[in-house]
Formats: sequence, structure tokens, C-alpha cells
Amino acid sequence: MTGGALPHIPAGLDLSAVAVGAAAGAASAARRAAAERIDVIGVAIVGIVTGLGGSMLRDVLLGQVPAALRGDRYLLVALSAAAAGMAFAHLVTRAAAVITVLDAASIGLYLSLGISKAGNAGLSTTAAVLVGIVACSGGGVLRDLLLGDSVAIVRVGSWYVTSALLAAGVFLAVRQSAGLGGATTVTTMTAFTLRVLAWRRAWTSPAAKPLNIGIAQHVRKVPQRSGRRSRNGTQVGPGTCARARPDLADVVSRRRC
Repeated sequence: MTGGALPHIPAGLDLSAVAVGAAAGAASAARRAAAERIDVIGVAIVGIVTGLGGSMLRDVLLGQVPAALRGDRYLLVALSAAAAGMAFAHLVTRAAAVITVLDAASIGLYLSLGISKAGNAGLSTTAAVLVGIVACSGGGVLRDLLLGDSVAIVRVGSWYVTSALLAAGVFLAVRQSAGLGGATTVTTMTAFTLRVLAWRRAWTSPAAKPLNIGIAQHVRKVPQRSGRRSRNGTQVGPGTCARARPDLADVVSRRRC
């Protein structure tokens, strides 16, 4: 990607990703506000951090001043989207589904913009994909940490990074022919479809299991020899010398001889 002259990233695409992420983060916090005593400021903070976290981590990795700190537009968009997510979260009967849909939409947007911006900065393809993965998952990680949840991207069943990796392959395949706008659209649809299908059909990534390779299976087991009994019923163990009391039949036999 170092030799490709990718076009400048439109601010509208970046702001769209911020808005979608902020709305999802605020809605996730608002639906739990009553049970976990989260106040209005807390919901707004979760929404803003979710919306801006991915783009800020992306710019920091690229050695740039985050776009969210170079003007007021990003903060205003994140705050407005967080307010909308907080206001409408309780009106949706299936809030979990809406949050998952918004989350799925933000994956492709942040991923495409992260890869494109990293390519403009002269990074290799592998490094650009890594930046894109950090950009699309950074906001969700910060949201989970603020809410005290287990980080979703490292848990079985999230399909967060899996969807991003497959969508990244799609972006790299079509970016030259479709341009930034077309590649972003296709990538967003791909990530969205994979994430929603994984959620609806309960697709799970394989759980990590330790490799049970011990020395016990390489040690040859020596069979144990059971003890024998003498004719008078005395137990004689393996390797022992039986000095049992002779029975009546032996005594009679010797006397006859």
C-alpha cells in the first residue's frame, strides 16, 4: 500500500462512523442505567468514548494529532449521537438487537477508514489492516471496560475480529477498482452482514483449549502381578517367599513315603 495514492478521507465518512459508534455506546449504557445506577453524564461519557475511541487510537498509532482534537465537529457529533441513543434506547422493544446492528455497522466504517488512513501514511498492507482492526474495535473495548463487562472481542461468540478480518480482505480486493467510497460501502456491508448473521445464528469461534500433552502417556505401564495363594489359603505376594504351614494332605503323603 505504500505506493498506492489513496484519495483523501472525506470528513463525512469519519463523522458517520463516530455517530454510529456513539449512538451504540450510549444506547448500551442507557438500557442498563436504572439497574446499575448510571447517571446521564455517565451515559454521555460512554457514548462519546465509544464513538471517538477508535478514531483517536487510529490517529495515535499513525503519529498524528487525533482528528477529534483538531476541531469541535467530532465532539459535537459524538455528543448529539450519544444523546439520541440515550433518548431512544428505552423506546425500542428489542434494544439488544438495535445495539448489535449499530455495532455491526460501525465495524466496517472504522475498518475501511483505518486501512485507508494507514495507507495514506505509507504503512504496509499488514500494518494498515492492523490499524484498521484497532480502529474498529477500540471504541467497543473502551465501552466494555467503562461498563465493567468482559471485553467482547476476546470472548467466544462475538465474531468481532473475525468479521473485521474477512471484511478487510474484501476492502483490499476492491479498493483499486471501486475507489474509497465504493470499497467502504462494500466493506461495511460485508462486516455488517457477517456480524448480524453471527449474532442471529449463534455462530461462535472455537474456544481455546490447553494442549494436554503430558509425560504420563509416554511412560510404559508395568503390569502388576497379583499375588498367589498357597494350598492352605495363605496369601503370597509377588516376589515373596511362601513359608506357609503345610496342610494335612502333605503330612499324610510324607508319612506314607
